[in-house]
Amino acid sequence: MYKDLNNKRVLIIGGSGLIGSEIVNKFRDSNSYIFNFDINNNHTKINYSKYEFIKFDISTNINLASNFSKKLKIIKPEIVINCSYPISTGWSKCNFDDINLSYLQGNINAHLVSYLWSSILVLRYLKKSKSKSNLILFGSTYGLRGQDLRIYKGTKMRENAIYSAIKGGIINFTRQAASYYGSKNIRVNCVCPGGLYGHIKGSKSSQSIKFLKQYSERTPLKRLGYASEIADGVMFLSSEKSSYITGNIFEIDGGWTSI
Repeated sequence: MYKDLNNKRVLIIGGSGLIGSEIVNKFRDSNSYIFNFDINNNHTKINYSKYEFIKFDISTNINLASNFSKKLKIIKPEIVINCSYPISTGWSKCNFDDINLSYLQGNINAHLVSYLWSSILVLRYLKKSKSKSNLILFGSTYGLRGQDLRIYKGTKMRENAIYSAIKGGIINFTRQAASYYGSKNIRVNCVCPGGLYGHIKGSKSSQSIKFLKQYSERTPLKRLGYASEIADGVMFLSSEKSSYITGNIFEIDGGWTSI
């Protein structure tokens, strides 16, 4: 797909998730070396000699900075994609009516703190490696906009009081990191997906037909996105096709944030 990604060493944090799995597949097609940091390995049937799964829970192990940094030194990644999405107790109750201090602190630590700290450790490693490198982070349309509550009307889904704060933090961290690390030959960008077909995070429930209809009506392209479409954007930002792009907030949302 991208010839310049041939034999590149790529670390995907959260490579077993909905989006992460598609990113793994895309890098396999580009003949890259792939390292997947995640809790579970859903690529057990993958027939690809350049793939390695490393069991690692960012939300609980990130305090072990030396352990994480040691793994980076062994892997020697040139491209890092952080699409981890850890949550803690009470995630489904983080709406404005039900959230409590414990849920707030637990989920901020599980997601935002672990995400930023792991990204900082990656950037420190990339700086020491003194090579041209690339970090891609993940925000969300809801890090750029408040949640449109109309799409949840008549469904069991609720707003999340801290999701936008978490994703907004990651988005502005991207800008700050790009500003500092640009002179070190490190590009930092952030992908912001819109709603995707798939499961509801933190729930065993699937998206209801009513939600899918209401979300699609709100979106200029009149549908949700597919994880493979997000992965295509990641591949572009990973390649030399985007060599002059850093600090960019890359919206892949069917036009959601345009209106």
